[in-house]
Amino acid sequence: MSFWNKIFKTVTQGVPFSFVYNSGVMSSVITRSDALDFYKSWVYACVSRRSMGLAQIDFKLYRLKAKGEVEEVVEHELLDLLYRINPEMTKYNFLQLSFVYRDLLGASPWILSKNNPSDKYPANIYLARPEYFKVIRDDNGQIVNYSYEIGTYKKTFAKEEVIWLKNYNPRNPDKGIGVIEAVRQTAENDDYMLQSNSNLLKNDARPSGFLELEGNASKSMISRLKKEFKQKFQGYENSYHVQVLEAGMKFKPATIPPKDLDFIESRKMNRDEILSIFGVPKPILGVFEDVNRASAVAAEYAFNKWTLEPLATELIEQLNEFLVPMFGSDLWLDFEPLAKADEEMDLKRKTEGWNKWLTTNEIRVDEGLQPVSGGDYIYMPLSSMPLIGGEKKEVIRIKAFNLSRVNLKKQEYVKKRVLNRNFKINKLAEKATDKAMSGLVKKKQIIFKIVNKNHRLTDEQKTKFYQERMVSESRLEGLWKGKMASFFLEQKQRFINSVEKSNQVGVDFKSISKTDEVTATIQIISPLMYETVMTGVAGASALIDQDVVMDMDFIKSWLDQVSEEIGVSITETTIADFEKTMNEGISAGESLSELKTRVEKVFEFAVDYRAELIARTETSRGVTEAHRQTYEHYGFTDVEWLLSPDACSICQDRATQGWTVKDIAGQIPVHPNCKCDFTPL
Repeated sequence: MSFWNKIFKTVTQGVPFSFVYNSGVMSSVITRSDALDFYKSWVYACVSRRSMGLAQIDFKLYRLKAKGEVEEVVEHELLDLLYRINPEMTKYNFLQLSFVYRDLLGASPWILSKNNPSDKYPANIYLARPEYFKVIRDDNGQIVNYSYEIGTYKKTFAKEEVIWLKNYNPRNPDKGIGVIEAVRQTAENDDYMLQSNSNLLKNDARPSGFLELEGNASKSMISRLKKEFKQKFQGYENSYHVQVLEAGMKFKPATIPPKDLDFIESRKMNRDEILSIFGVPKPILGVFEDVNRASAVAAEYAFNKWTLEPLATELIEQLNEFLVPMFGSDLWLDFEPLAKADEEMDLKRKTEGWNKWLTTNEIRVDEGLQPVSGGDYIYMPLSSMPLIGGEKKEVIRIKAFNLSRVNLKKQEYVKKRVLNRNFKINKLAEKATDKAMSGLVKKKQIIFKIVNKNHRLTDEQKTKFYQERMVSESRLEGLWKGKMASFFLEQKQRFINSVEKSNQVGVDFKSISKTDEVTATIQIISPLMYETVMTGVAGASALIDQDVVMDMDFIKSWLDQVSEEIGVSITETTIADFEKTMNEGISAGESLSELKTRVEKVFEFAVDYRAELIARTETSRGVTEAHRQTYEHYGFTDVEWLLSPDACSICQDRATQGWTVKDIAGQIPVHPNCKCDFTPL
């Protein structure tokens, strides 16, 4: 029973399905199709070599750290998923079958599955047959979801649940085209030749002939002779046996010229054409005609470099775009190169580069050996020193730092790809901040001023500063709460519309676009955070008797980052709460109206409690960060923790510690209702 059938109590009878859910587990079922009829002979050899080669991909996961450094991650939920795949298949089996489907059927749909809808990450990946999948687009041509349909059965998957690997078909971009289509006629010819040779072999490699009799023969006699002749004389098992014909009977074979029986050259032509289309050199298949060791090595390199690696790169690009971001925006997936450099050339490169541009440890790590002490230095000989009288000559050691052991070229590549993949959301937050700044800078800011000639803060000044902050923050909290409450009300209607649409077309609530909701949230958050920060800058500037910096360049990057973080966090919480209550209702067999009531309750809580919590937390965070960056902008290095009147024990303990303007970044608010602050020393 499908997802929405549970809600509306409809039953779908047994249907042939490429994969089925059984107690939450999906199992693969391979069915036969016309394309699979050619999965034999040279086509089988090519497809199997390609798929087995690609199944050996060694995934490499990297993380872009805050300071722009790249580190390799060796243990992570994403790697566990890619190597474990699902309860029924290994990573090798899964990838092999994926590329077999792609070569034969043109596409390979991966279905991302969670054990529980409330789970943050997919727990399994399953493979489906592509010929039963259909892309569903909206009026603007954008993909909405995918439909699986066979017979009377139909199931719809949200676009976020499907990774669609395919060979692009110029006639129909939504459907893949199998490589088998390019070799279909050649494969058919080769198949006919195989069948013809097989028939000849069964007939002792001899053609049919004629039995000549004296006089006329009855129909029964002719039938008997045909049967007896076939049993006694035809077939390889009767080869080289002495055969005796009846008296007066003569056999005249229907001879065919020997050249017409020779299919070897024709089959070679078919083979070479099939191999070239699949991009598989002959030595890879064990065919060593006119091949020496050098050409065999070159063939292996070309196969890995120009056939397998482009396919592997396409797979990795798809995963980095549609799977990896689910596990973290700072991650990038790659693979160990399949094409290995020539051993002699590699040895020559390392020999010539050692102690010039390659260190001992760089070479050792590349060879899979442990680094040695002192191996990170490049040593220059004494003869390279300028001869200046009276100076002590010492060997110069240049330290080649690369603590992460990730090749610097690879670091630059990963950094570039991660930053550009996240460019859309980052740019959205940046544009929203720019728009907020351009609108609010034009307004007249009410700036409170504390007369402070000697820059030494008194207790009275600190008290007044704190009181002014509370007044401003009360206004900001009201603004935040009102805007967020209105936003949640609008979002509620979008989620209800999604549930109603699911009822009509049979899709589940996963059709809600997380990206669209994050976008809408950022557009609300950015102007609110800008006004919050601007108020904080004004208060801090007044405290130290400085002019307010109106252009905000020194804090803009923080504004862009925090707007994105808040937008993603709020959206993920909303979707998680929504999915949890929907699944509870579905499990209880509730009707559509009851499910809509659940949506109402989720957003009643959001409008009331969550809007207020967000308002308190984000105004405190924005104001205190504005204070910190203002003090840093004007050259202060140390700050003093300023306790709120009802400070908790944790805040009281932190107030006793010494703080710098850099160390205190992100420390306040300590908890959602924290109203502590800090002032410069």
